[in-house]
Amino acid sequence: MVRILCAGEALVDVVVGSDGVLQGEHAGGSVFNVACGLARLGAPVTLASWWGSDSRGAILESAATRAGLRVFPGSNGAGHTTTATAFLDASGAATYEFDLEWDLPAGFEPTVFASGDAAQPGMAPHETGTTGVTETGGMADVTDAIVTNATGITGVTGAGAVSVTGVAGASDMASGAVSVTGVAGASDMASGAAEVTGATQGFRHLHLGSYSALIPPGAGKLAALLDAKAATPGLTVSYDPNMRPALVEDLAAARATVEAIVARTDVVKVSDEDLEFLYPGVAAGQIAAQWLAVGPQLLIVTRGGAGAQLYFGAGTPPESGVNPGTDSGAAPESLGNAGKSGSVVSTNPDVSQNAVPALTVTPPPATVVDTIGAGDSFMAGLLAALAERRALGAGRAALAALNADDLQACLDFAADTAAITVAHAGPYAPTRAEIHQQHAR
Repeated sequence: MVRILCAGEALVDVVVGSDGVLQGEHAGGSVFNVACGLARLGAPVTLASWWGSDSRGAILESAATRAGLRVFPGSNGAGHTTTATAFLDASGAATYEFDLEWDLPAGFEPTVFASGDAAQPGMAPHETGTTGVTETGGMADVTDAIVTNATGITGVTGAGAVSVTGVAGASDMASGAVSVTGVAGASDMASGAAEVTGATQGFRHLHLGSYSALIPPGAGKLAALLDAKAATPGLTVSYDPNMRPALVEDLAAARATVEAIVARTDVVKVSDEDLEFLYPGVAAGQIAAQWLAVGPQLLIVTRGGAGAQLYFGAGTPPESGVNPGTDSGAAPESLGNAGKSGSVVSTNPDVSQNAVPALTVTPPPATVVDTIGAGDSFMAGLLAALAERRALGAGRAALAALNADDLQACLDFAADTAAITVAHAGPYAPTRAEIHQQHAR
């Protein structure tokens, strides 16, 4: 199966109930949740992130270990671990406040997409009680707009630190970052921490998302990875904007950055809430038409309890699945303007530019405890299902060749994965066995 690199934020969710009472602290962060979800589903995945060697960093390391997730060397080099305080309403929906520091490890560069054949021999599987994943870790230029427009984020300093809420116990940590070199087999994590492997090449699919793609200096390193896509035939990229309004000061700049990333992405998952935040009052179908014109082959819009809609780059997926397409590895010609000279989405578009969903999915019944991590779980399920069908890491042509039955199966699996998550407290990541049990009911 294709080796997946998830690059982005990991944090600790501090959960406060609708009654104002602290309910607990959980490992979280959009990209961290997706990576753990993929690992629990048996996918070969590595996470590159940024947290501290502190008590909350230990929460993240413990969660990664339980999931069987490999971690890129130096991911624990932050001055402190980011926190997101989640305030739940009566329905279980969450709003967030952040105290964050964001960067990516030393050694996180374009070489991660080079051939990893020489690095793999001798690497032992990282086994847990739920799944055994054999994986090695790895990294790499999105557009200049991603670095330039990152100033649309509030409170960013040159050191990559943001103080939004000053959550107790987080902001008083040491501010200095630690640079850890990626020596094969080395690990400086505390006892019980997730395994860190020095094998940092050979990834064929990149997943990124949320604030980690917007806030420097880490955003610049992710931009470098996306720039490497054009020189890496077959490499595929997935993206979930997963907007955090509390961190966005300049909406136009943040929107331009999102569009620049979308233009270089093959699979985009976005919530209807994110679309409304980015483009107030514009219909999802109109946004989908214009995003598909410059970027992804697959665009999935999640709608909470109403399910999800899949838009296909060619309009409708092939019936037979035979659609060889082309894949030069290059970005679309039109992306040069994305994120640089205004939005690619008109706020008053031609009504004829209104994409129609090719497929839809309705979530299975679930007793909702909270919705924390539900979208991330959906994304993990979607990517795992696409990887199982050899549609990741084989260029745009493999995605374009998926037929309607395959795509529907991927959507169904993603919805089932998310349904199990919302029935648990926090960003719970189910196993394949749990998903199969859900199908049997």
